[in-house]
Amino acid sequence: MELPISPYDEIKRKNKQLQELAEKLKESETQYREVTNALPLMIFSLNDDGQVLYANSWMKSFTGYEISELNESKWRLVVREEIFASAWEYWRLHRMANKPLRREIELKNYATQEYIWHLLSLAPMIDENGEMMYWIGSLVDIHAQKVMEQTLRDNRKRSCCWKKRSKN
Repeated sequence: MELPISPYDEIKRKNKQLQELAEKLKESETQYREVTNALPLMIFSLNDDGQVLYANSWMKSFTGYEISELNESKWRLVVREEIFASAWEYWRLHRMANKPLRREIELKNYATQEYIWHLLSLAPMIDENGEMMYWIGSLVDIHAQKVMEQTLRDNRKRSCCWKKRSKN
């Protein structure tokens, strides 16, 4: 007949299980950070107030700011002043509806102090009860594409002007 486990042994056993789970969680989190840092884009999560909860290393590399500085300024340090209010209003409308958001936006690059076009994608993360937990987002550099589009528009305009002049 087996002797019952003492409360002390039971606590030791549970403690060991918790330590093993904590180690697995830490390994998983480390792997997540390594994967997101390896991708050539900014990946982040936001709470419902637009405060950054997590950001991969690309966010600091591009903006030059820590998460706390971005949160304190509400991104004012990196978003063009002219569109700052409308960008937050756009976010508010999507946030209230818990709808995904995709928008082209210019962000200031810390190294060059130039505004660079990015495609912003945000999606709400909903729990099993249908409650919004946080938002997951990415910012992809689309600056080269935007410059090429503008160059093509400019060339079309010049081409039209030359055609009109040559007819006269």
